[in-house]
Amino acid sequence: MDEWDSEGVSPAVQLARISRELVADRDEPSTERRIAARAVDAVDAVEHAGVSTRSGSRLRIAAASSGLVETCEELQHRRHEGPCIEAVATTEMCHVSDTTLDPRWPRWGHRVAEMGVRSVLALPLSAAARNMGSLGLYASTPEAFDPASTALAFAYATHAAIALLFARQSTRFDDAVEARHVIGIAQGILVTRYGVSVDVSFALLRRYSNSSNTKLTEVARRVMEEGELPGHLVPGMRTGAMPGGRSQDSSHPSRARSSSR
Repeated sequence: MDEWDSEGVSPAVQLARISRELVADRDEPSTERRIAARAVDAVDAVEHAGVSTRSGSRLRIAAASSGLVETCEELQHRRHEGPCIEAVATTEMCHVSDTTLDPRWPRWGHRVAEMGVRSVLALPLSAAARNMGSLGLYASTPEAFDPASTALAFAYATHAAIALLFARQSTRFDDAVEARHVIGIAQGILVTRYGVSVDVSFALLRRYSNSSNTKLTEVARRVMEEGELPGHLVPGMRTGAMPGGRSQDSSHPSRARSSSR
């Protein structure tokens, strides 16, 4: 039997298998897509699924199993109303048994009902006290989510939130390692180019970063590309200015010898 063939497999076992797959992915966008796609497999009543994640104070569509979901979620984001908005705001599950009858969001409900969506289950994606977004589950029949499927959806959303948190932490860790590597290379270039210490090289990078309102890693990348301090990033700052009043010319051994002749 294929590992992902759910025939004859209990929902708990199927959910455990899907959860294992979700956690195995360290890439955040890929995990978001898997969460949306696997929701259709995890809960029988689900026909379409989407993931919306928080970006500051707003939500963005991170993944959708179909174009229908993208439209349904975009309508919620644009109008700032709907079950997914509610799930994020309250960190509680929000159930719409019939979009034609629910009085909470009549404009949104009427519009998605015209598109063939009659039942919606929106669940918060939260783990370790972090409210990351929502999982929207959609069906074409009213009252599609009975107590059993609702409980299974809640369990799936819990596993999905843990997987998403793990992917985010992994992504940030990888980014931090890469940033440290880039900055270290840039420091080495500055040490060689200007004859300064490692501490001073970092102070130079940070000074240019602050003065130009540019991320430290971006300044470091410019140093890697150009082989020197990116003076053009700092309007009005003299490229040769060094910490402690040293100049670029006097700090470089070869230029110092030239100036003494």
